[in-house]
Amino acid sequence: LISGQVPAEWQAACGYTCGTTLGPWLSTLPQRFDQAHAMARGHRPPTVWLGRLCSPQGFVAATVHDSARRRAKEARDNEDETDFEAWALDAVALSAQVMSFEREDVRRPADDGVYVHGLSLEESRWDRQGGGKLAEPLPFAKPGASALPVVHLTCAPASAKSKAALASMS
Repeated sequence: LISGQVPAEWQAACGYTCGTTLGPWLSTLPQRFDQAHAMARGHRPPTVWLGRLCSPQGFVAATVHDSARRRAKEARDNEDETDFEAWALDAVALSAQVMSFEREDVRRPADDGVYVHGLSLEESRWDRQGGGKLAEPLPFAKPGASALPVVHLTCAPASAKSKAALASMS
C-alpha cells in the first residue's frame, strides 16, 4: 500500500488484475461491485463495461454460449435440424460489430448477445463521420487511446478460416 500498488492478494481475491496503481483501482471498485452485484441478481444492464468485470474473457465466452444456445433452441423449435447443427458450440465463433451509437443512447439490452462499452483503440481511431471504420489517428492528435462506440457481441457460424484462427490462439 505504501508503494501505491494494488496488493496481489486483493487482485487475486476479486479475480481482477490491472496494470494501474492503487488510486485508479480503488476509484473503480464501487462501480465494478455495483455491476457484478446487479448481474448476480439477474439484472441485465443495457450495456456492460468489460473493464469492470472480474473475468472479461469468461463473460465473452458465456455470451457466445448463451447466444448459440438461444439460436439452437429457435432452430429446434422451428424443426430445422440443419440450422440446429449450425449453432453447435464447436461451429460458432465470436461476432463483434461496432455500432453507430454511444452507451448513453442504449435504453435496453440487446435481444441477442450483449452490448459492451469502454473499449478503446491504441495508435488508431474509429472514424464515426467516415461511415464507422478503422482509421489512422488524426495528425497532431494527442497521443492516447481512442474510445470506440458501443460494440455488439454475439455469435455467428464459424468459417473454416475463423476456426483456424481460433485454434491458433489456443
